[in-house]
Amino acid sequence: MGKDYKFAKQLQLRFEETHIRKSKAAQQIHVAASTMSDYINGEYAVSHDSKKALASMLGGLALRWSSGRADFHIISFMDDPKLRADVFAAIVSAKKEERERLEQEQHYQELVIERPGYITRADQEFMDSYWKNAIEEVAAEITKLIRLAKYEGRDPQPLIDAFNDALGG
Repeated sequence: MGKDYKFAKQLQLRFEETHIRKSKAAQQIHVAASTMSDYINGEYAVSHDSKKALASMLGGLALRWSSGRADFHIISFMDDPKLRADVFAAIVSAKKEERERLEQEQHYQELVIERPGYITRADQEFMDSYWKNAIEEVAAEITKLIRLAKYEGRDPQPLIDAFNDALGG
């Protein structure tokens, strides 16, 4: 199993935010305290079951998203080291990503309906960049959701659960 430094970082942050003792968490998921330290330092990959137990115990949307990213190969939130990790930066980034995608959308739609033999290498590169920007936009929106919830002191998990029950896959 490979290392997952992003999950380790979110795990460390969540322990700091919740003030739950690492030894108590280790005991609850049936690992040694030294193993929990290895998890937090990114020295050892965390199994899916342990990630699930830790996310349930510690809560936190960022920790849950980070866990899912590695285990289920889903889009995670953005963690751009150049930007401040605050709600304003998240909003600005989400708007920028959306604007970039929208600027490309019309041309992308025109290209996607062309028969494959008529698409040039430059067209294909453009189409690839459209998808890159679309994925970045989704990640920016997730980041905005996480940062807004944290800023407001809201736990979005009950809303996410209700959405998943009613409309989720």
